Amino acid sequence: MSTPASAVRPCVLPLLAASAVRAALVLLQGAYQCAHLLQRPAADFALPLDLLRRTGLSDTQLLALIEAGQVEYLPPSRPAGGPLPRRPGRKGMVDEGARVVLTAAGVVPLSAPPAVPQPPAVTEPPGVLPLERPSWARRHRELHFRGRLVKRFRRLAPNQFAVLDAFEELGWPWCIDDPLPQDPGTLPADRLEDAVDRLNKNLARSCLRFAVTADRQGVRWGVRRRR
Repeated sequence: MSTPASAVRPCVLPLLAASAVRAALVLLQGAYQCAHLLQRPAADFALPLDLLRRTGLSDTQLLALIEAGQVEYLPPSRPAGGPLPRRPGRKGMVDEGARVVLTAAGVVPLSAPPAVPQPPAVTEPPGVLPLERPSWARRHRELHFRGRLVKRFRRLAPNQFAVLDAFEELGWPWCIDDPLPQDPGTLPADRLEDAVDRLNKNLARSCLRFAVTADRQGVRWGVRRRR
């Protein structure tokens, strides 16, 4: 029933470092094992989404697990004559009454937090160690990197906060999809670039930098090379 650590997808490892994600997977793994012992479909033991949310699991983390193939989302039953349930989307909230079930790929050893391996050289920000990642404290509006405070927000900055919140919730992978909510009056790529430009301001004394991906649909972080 267990999957060797080497089989765990690298993109999932930063997620597993979050206690809320690990707690939710413990619950899901127990239900998955019950189905295995009784030789019944895993969906028969799917857990209510509300139960998983009690672990502190965020919608961003849940959607990341779904996209990584670790869990499967089961929408609530359609009432007679009622509308089709809304599927979870990258930017949307997962609907109430839904259930979640672990997939075979989601069965991972959870006895201890996994070490986050160093990514391949083609995606690794130069000079960053495997566990050397930024840290965002939303409550104090502070961004830290390499043990130093690199930026403090004195005012609310919703779009910049959304980017940092997403990185923090996902364990600071090298790249994330655009986390900004939709705005009919502005092109998503333009809003994202504006948020990233503002995020990089006042980071002159730090080597930490953010950038929009080539397709303008995501954000990556890295370390600026010193001249």
